[in-house]
Amino acid sequence: VLAVLLVAGLSLLTPWKLVEARAFDYLSTISPPPPPDDGPVIVAIDEPSLAEIGLQWPWPRDLHGRLVEALRRAGAKAVGLDIIFAEPSTPAADEALVKSLGPDVVLAGDETFIET
Repeated sequence: VLAVLLVAGLSLLTPWKLVEARAFDYLSTISPPPPPDDGPVIVAIDEPSLAEIGLQWPWPRDLHGRLVEALRRAGAKAVGLDIIFAEPSTPAADEALVKSLGPDVVLAGDETFIET
């Protein structure tokens, strides 16, 4: 009983909390990561992504095709692209994107009607 009270009392002290936090950090780095969730995963293109790739937006369509293929190799069961391809592209880049598409890829769309 005395040992339990001593440990409980020590756990309230700031130095003990630091030791506990360091132990947690250490154990987190040596243990394998948890398995991925089976649910949907969003892969967003954000500012760090743009900086890492080193290209300005919009990215070439063949790069999007390579990303689709990489997601497929990583185990994606389906890929949804919510990107507006408004800029002109080269036929080779278009063809590379088209080759990456399949029944597991969903393209978002927006219908615009303009009266002339």
